[in-house]
Amino acid sequence: MSLDPLKPLAEVLTPDERWRCSSRTLEDHHRLIALIQLNASVPDEVRQHFENARNAWLYAFFAYRLLTVALSTVHMACETAVRARAKQEGLAGWKKKRLAELLEIAISKRWLVDSGFTEAEHREAAWAEDRALLLAIGAEDIGSYIQPTDDQAHAKVVVRVVRELRNGLAHGETLLTSDISPAFRAAADLINQLFPQI
Repeated sequence: MSLDPLKPLAEVLTPDERWRCSSRTLEDHHRLIALIQLNASVPDEVRQHFENARNAWLYAFFAYRLLTVALSTVHMACETAVRARAKQEGLAGWKKKRLAELLEIAISKRWLVDSGFTEAEHREAAWAEDRALLLAIGAEDIGSYIQPTDDQAHAKVVVRVVRELRNGLAHGETLLTSDISPAFRAAADLINQLFPQI
């Protein structure tokens, strides 16, 4: 692995060459990041971690490897959020609980459900669209054969991925992918569910 040293001062605002293949401009990059927002009800301590993560993601346009810093920080925001919610709920021993335990509590207390995740909503909309198309061409309605599913199935996957990614990043794993927006959207959805808009 080659190192990315400190950029010379004259090159600080030069886009990292690894963005060239995506043809994304700084304006596109900023617009994408700005779309992912937290509810006004999210506590400032959580919000600041999230904003730190968004800024690291923004500046990754000039230093690509800051994507790993952005991912680490957004997962720190998730951990801070679940701890803040546990404290708010008066959960006994919340300070000593590991992230995995707190996330399991968030699932068991239904602080997190599929309907609060953008990705799960898109999946449901796609299913409804596919079903309508099948009905339009005269196919049998398969909707009646579909049994109700666990309304936390997606939430459980997000919780597992958040835990695994956060642990990997905390132990020095480097994850470099140019599109970290799904991770940010899932993190924002998780945090927003913990602190719903009033």
